[in-house]
Amino acid sequence: FFMIILFFIDFWRLRSAAWSRRFENSNKSGQYFGNGETFLFTIAPKAIKYDWAGKCRDPNSLSTSQQLFMSASNSSFSIGAGNGTGLFVNELAKGETNHCETFDNQPLTSSSETMFEISVVEVIAFS
Repeated sequence: FFMIILFFIDFWRLRSAAWSRRFENSNKSGQYFGNGETFLFTIAPKAIKYDWAGKCRDPNSLSTSQQLFMSASNSSFSIGAGNGTGLFVNELAKGETNHCETFDNQPLTSSSETMFEISVVEVIAFS
């Protein structure tokens, strides 16, 4: 199964959740960062946007796993966590998608297969 990955970057908002924040703590790997503006989406079989599960809730009522937005290393990154990873990409070649508590999403693939190979990566930036 092949998947096309799209990234939308809004440089004005990126300052609130810069990817460089993954190096702020002494634990260089597995550090989560980001905020409730993060989301996942799919376009097949129909377009669905999965906003942060805590968007309209009291922040004090959220579990830790509902606040795990993004994590990155030099070779991989993930978006969403908690009983699964919303989107995991390794070496920009392979990935996996599962339900996660951060976005309360369904897997982003259009089939029951959750592992995929990446055929195209496209980054769209807004300034």
